[in-house]
Amino acid sequence: MPAPKPSKQSKKRTTSKRKMLEKQIEEVGKMIMFWRDGNTCVMGNMDGSRCGNGLMWNHFIAQKQSSWLKLDIGNFFCGCGSHNMLDFRGDKVLAIWYMRTFGVDCAEKLQLEASLNKSKKRTIPELEAMLTHYDELYQDRLYVKDVGDVNELAERGYYGSVVQQVFRERNANLHQSL
Repeated sequence: MPAPKPSKQSKKRTTSKRKMLEKQIEEVGKMIMFWRDGNTCVMGNMDGSRCGNGLMWNHFIAQKQSSWLKLDIGNFFCGCGSHNMLDFRGDKVLAIWYMRTFGVDCAEKLQLEASLNKSKKRTIPELEAMLTHYDELYQDRLYVKDVGDVNELAERGYYGSVVQQVFRERNANLHQSL
């Protein structure tokens, strides 16, 4: 005997918890970035004649090179669309800006972080902790005395844990040498 035709059930697209967390982290991270970087292209002081085409997030280590660092606030900065495209095409102005601002040691440690976590994904608890941390940073931004002070922002974690760690090591070494 033929069986009845299965009924069509409505296909609801469910968004995974991972995707929801990643989207929330991206949104809060961008709010921090635009505030931290003053809603201007960070490369503008070096190369402002090429600025244009709106503001967006620019990654020091490209998103496709490190999914681990894609949402790390120490790896993305406010940049214009022109500089983002220039970076994509191989221009090194973002790398130069990064190393002038934070130092080669920060660039090396961030690259090491990417290498150590190559092809890894953050766990759901890690993503939840990241979201909580970013939310706290965003809420605490009102207590930052000098928004333009890279040292204060680095110490408070607004440039991510890698930069924060390197800056703390530098300060400890400076105090030991005195």
